[in-house]
Amino acid sequence: MQKIIQALMQGNFNKGRLFYQGRVVIPTNSSQISLLLAKFHDSSMDGHSSFFLTYKRLSAVIFWKGM
Repeated sequence: MQKIIQALMQGNFNKGRLFYQGRVVIPTNSSQISLLLAKFHDSSMDGHSSFFLTYKRLSAVIFWKGM
């Protein structure tokens, strides 16, 4: 909770979204995680990507604790 408070005080909160190192933060238990994983894995640009490429693309824009 202290990390969230610090982030808010540092201005890492924008348009209702919390950012961490330029990435949108989502809760660890979000139901959207499986959807995001599928979406980034099945990218129309690269077809079905490997774990590493999927993680790399996803982690560039999204963050959740323990990802």
